[in-house]
Amino acid sequence: MISTEHLIIGQGLAGSVLAWSMMERKLDFHVMDSPSLPKSSMVAAGLYNPVMFNKLRISRMAEKLWPEMLKTYSAIENTIGHKVLHPMKSVKLLNDEELSDWQNKQEDPPGKYIGQIMSHMTIPGIKPFSAAGLILESGYLDIPKLIDGINNILCQKKQMIVEDLDYSSMEFQNERFEIRNLISAKNVIFCEGAAVINNPWFKNAGFHPNKGEIIEIESETIDFDGIIRDKVFLLPSGINRYKVGASYLHNQTNNLPEKKNLPLLTSKLEQLISIPYTITDHKAGMRPAVKDRMPVLGSHPLNKNLMIMNGMGSKGVVYAPYCANIMMNYLTNENYSIPQIINVQRYLKN
Repeated sequence: MISTEHLIIGQGLAGSVLAWSMMERKLDFHVMDSPSLPKSSMVAAGLYNPVMFNKLRISRMAEKLWPEMLKTYSAIENTIGHKVLHPMKSVKLLNDEELSDWQNKQEDPPGKYIGQIMSHMTIPGIKPFSAAGLILESGYLDIPKLIDGINNILCQKKQMIVEDLDYSSMEFQNERFEIRNLISAKNVIFCEGAAVINNPWFKNAGFHPNKGEIIEIESETIDFDGIIRDKVFLLPSGINRYKVGASYLHNQTNNLPEKKNLPLLTSKLEQLISIPYTITDHKAGMRPAVKDRMPVLGSHPLNKNLMIMNGMGSKGVVYAPYCANIMMNYLTNENYSIPQIINVQRYLKN
C-alpha cells in the first residue's frame, strides 16, 4: 500500500496547479484521477480578462488574482518546459449604449484595464459595429497542455494513481484515510470539479454546476490578431480556425454536447461574423459553479483532514493559482485561517 501525507483527488486545472504547488514546496503527496470522468478543464477555452462586461466593473479580487496568476503560470512553464499562458489583445465590440458607458468609466477603477476605445473601426469578416474597447491584461491559458505537462511529471515520479474513486471505499482509522488497500493518506483534498455533486461530504457546499458548450469553426480569415468579444467570444486557434463560446446551461443532466443547443451559439455567431463558416467540433463540459460564484476551500467541519479546493466555475484560470497558494498556507501553517469569502465553512457548519 502506498503511504502519503496528502492525496489530491482529481487532476483538472485546480488539481494540477495544487500538485505543482506541492512539488515546489517539496511536500509528500500523490494524485488520484479518474480515467472515466470527463474534465471540463480539457474543454474550456481558458480565457482570462479582468473586466466584467455586464456592469463594466473589475472582476472580484482581480488585484490579488492577477499577480498570483502571472507568477504561477510563468513558473509552471519553466517546470514543464512548455508555453501555456498566452497574453493576447482582446476587444469588446460596443453598441451605442455600451460605448457611452465605457467612455464614462475610463477614469473609474475599471479604467486601468481598459485601453483605447476605437470608433469607426472595421474588422474584415466581422459585421459593422459602433466601436470597440481594448481590454488590457487579457489572453488565454492552454489548459490541456498544462494538465498534460503536470501529468507527465507525476507519472515519472510515480505520484499518479489512475483509478475511479468509490467514496464508500474510503475508511478513516488511526488518523489516516485508506482507499481499498491501495493508498493511505493523512489528508485528502478533493479537486474533482463538477463530480463534487456526488461527493457525500461536500455535495451540499453551495455547488450549482452549469454546462458550457463551445464550437470550433473553420472560416475565411478574420483580419484581427486577437480575441473578439460580443455575445460570444471568437478565439483564434490556428490558420482560419476559431473557438466560439460559450453557453451557460443550468439544470442539465449530462455533460455531452447536444445538437439542440447549437443554435444558442450559432445564432450569436452569425450576428457577429459576415462570412461563411463550417463547424469542425462541438464540445461540452460541466462547470463546478457555486451559488455565490466564489471558490470553496478548506476542511469538512466533522473531519479536518478531509478537504476541498473546488468551485471556480468559469474563472478557474485566474482562481486556481490564488486558491492553491491559500491551500498551501493552510496545509503548512496550523495557525492559518482560510478567508471567509472562499471558506467552505460558509456552507458547511457543525
